[in-house]
Amino acid sequence: MARGGRLIAVGVSGLLVGLALNQAFVPQYESGILNGWVHNVYLVPPFVREAIRPQHIQYLDGTRHSGPQSSRAGIADHLAGGPKSARDLARATCTDSQLLFRLLRVAVNAGVFRVSKGASDDGSPLFANNALSDLMRTDHPGALHHGLQTTGIDSVASWQHLAASLRSGTVPFQAAYGQSLWEHLAAHPDQDVTFTRAMAVSEGGPALSIASQLDCSEFGTLVDVGGASGSLLADLLERHPHLHGILFDLPQVCERSKEAWAAHKAHLLNRTRITGGSFMEADSIPAVQTDRPAYLLRFILHDWETSSALAILKNVRQAILTSRHPQEATLIIVDQVLKDDFRWELPYKLLMDINMWTSVGGQERTLSEWQALLAEAGFGQPVVKATQGYNSIIKAKLQGAL
Repeated sequence: MARGGRLIAVGVSGLLVGLALNQAFVPQYESGILNGWVHNVYLVPPFVREAIRPQHIQYLDGTRHSGPQSSRAGIADHLAGGPKSARDLARATCTDSQLLFRLLRVAVNAGVFRVSKGASDDGSPLFANNALSDLMRTDHPGALHHGLQTTGIDSVASWQHLAASLRSGTVPFQAAYGQSLWEHLAAHPDQDVTFTRAMAVSEGGPALSIASQLDCSEFGTLVDVGGASGSLLADLLERHPHLHGILFDLPQVCERSKEAWAAHKAHLLNRTRITGGSFMEADSIPAVQTDRPAYLLRFILHDWETSSALAILKNVRQAILTSRHPQEATLIIVDQVLKDDFRWELPYKLLMDINMWTSVGGQERTLSEWQALLAEAGFGQPVVKATQGYNSIIKAKLQGAL
């Protein structure tokens, strides 16, 4: 492929990426401006994200050079101590200064980083962090750095297959790599760790986290299905001292979570059980033998097309039915709910729907689609609550339950 080929996506994907750039940094909610910044980072075209992650700049001229470990740190890390010129940043990251300058110029124009007052000794501009790029530091508690790494698993390659997938129906990531994202993560443990960390992001800040908007006072035990590191479950347990929790994910994920909880959340372990399995397997999801159980699926179902999402919901229903008090159980889904009239929908949410298709073959759903999916899985009419961010909290009981 030509050297410039990695910088653009072709056909339909190019159009969508261009739209993403135009929409990228227009906060959608005055009350959630930080949330808007965080989520819109993921809409920045891939070549801008590469500017944030200098280890990938080396690919743009068709070569890859080895360098010291410092080249794995992001630009935001190197700007944490103050403004720097592109030449200084290039020296620190073992990258080409002219190419780095050109990429940073695009990033600044898109709202990532800023140009500081003054100039370097040679008269070139000084780049500095702004409110958005500061969130990308590797030591930032919001973990946005890990989210960028996850979305940057050579996302250009996936998007370049989007136009062809309209004809073939093949998931673009699968077409690009010959395997699903989940198979790719299983074969690359380092990226799997980064993915798990990215899943710990709760919409960009404590004030906008799901935990602050999900009332668990009515629940006795909460099963976090596919809960990754368990960051949300831990936050909920901190906020609700009466609550018990079960963290459920793949065995290898749970092993890492057990170590992390023992080191940083040991005071919650007396109310928490961490157990491995697969939500795609019948009878794998744990049943709850105490009263008022709840089963949480946060950012899970949008990863899957309808038949797989239905299978997951039916497996959750089976776990509820084998629980001690199934009629008291509540299903909680945290995902986006699209407007049926898409003309009035936020661009981010529609673009995320395409992003889910390109990466894992998943989809975002409208309210009517959620209602139909839940009904087919054996759940009653859902109650939907919009959050301060882009997602909604969907609650449902078993069909026939009061």
